[in-house]
This record gives sequence, C-alpha cells and structure tokens, in this order.
Amino acid sequence: MNSEDNLRIKEFKGVLEDSVLNASQVFVVAHDNPDLDAIASALGIYYIVRSKFKKPCYIIVNDQADKLEPGVKKVIDKEKGIIPFINLKKYLELKGDNDLLVTTDVNKVNRVSVGEHLANFNDVVLIDHHGEDEHTISTDKKFITCGVSSASEIVTKLFGEFRSSIEESLATYLLA
Repeated sequence: MNSEDNLRIKEFKGVLEDSVLNASQVFVVAHDNPDLDAIASALGIYYIVRSKFKKPCYIIVNDQADKLEPGVKKVIDKEKGIIPFINLKKYLELKGDNDLLVTTDVNKVNRVSVGEHLANFNDVVLIDHHGEDEHTISTDKKFITCGVSSASEIVTKLFGEFRSSIEESLATYLLA
C-alpha cells in the first residue's frame, strides 16, 4: 500500500467501526464463485467483527459446495464448525431491519452473492482491490484501491489498525 492508501485505511477503520457499532448484525459476502482472496478477506472481517465488537456475524456463500474451488471448499470445510457460513436462504431467515453488509473482494452489483437483496441493507461497506465503474454498489462507505494485490492485503492492514492479532490459520488464508 502506498502512503495515501495508508492514510485512507486509518480513516476507513473509523467508518467500518461506526457501521458495525450501529448494526444489529453483520453479514459478510464476497463475489459469486469465491476464490481464496474472497474467502480469506471475508473470514478476516468476520474475526474483526466478532473479536472487537462482539456482534453477530455471518459469512454468506451462496454457491453449491461441489462447485467451489477445491482450496476454498477446504477452508470452508475446516472452518464451518467455528464460523457461521450461511446461504442466501438462511440469510433471508435471519435478516433484520438494522443489518450491515460488508463486501470483500467485490464491488459490483452483478457479482455480489446478494445482488438482488442489496436493498435489504441500511448500510453497505465495500472492501475491494478491483476498480469502480457504473456497476459499483452505491455507497459512500468503501475502501477500494487498485494499488494492492488482494482484498486480503486490505483486511490485514485493518487488523493492524484495530490492533488485533491474527490467528495462525487465518494468517495462512490471508497469505494464500
């Protein structure tokens, strides 16, 4: 990250913190057919929300398990006893009036796994390393920079800003 991005991440930490504090529960979602960056960065946000804010938090993965990349499936299988991975149907059962959506590794309406349900969220925060365009989800709460290699790099910086330690397995996923 360049020095401008480092300053922006400090400001973004406050934006994320305010959004989480004002939400009843948090849903984290990546793009359809998630890759390791999408899953690792979603897991990172999950751990920040749970450890720092003690808020209910869920990771939405709406793809069928047999359609996932082998590495992604392996991570989900290993973590699913600890992390609440849910599908879109379960999200619709859990949704409330004051939910926060955090997207990782995606900012496009047509690529996010909850695209048709974006209007359900009062608050949306984007974390991504892909450029914006006319399909970018409409929100002013975003950290999007093309100057990094992955969303996992951004989330790792957030751990530093929140002064949180990263568990060994999560560190491995973030590096993958």
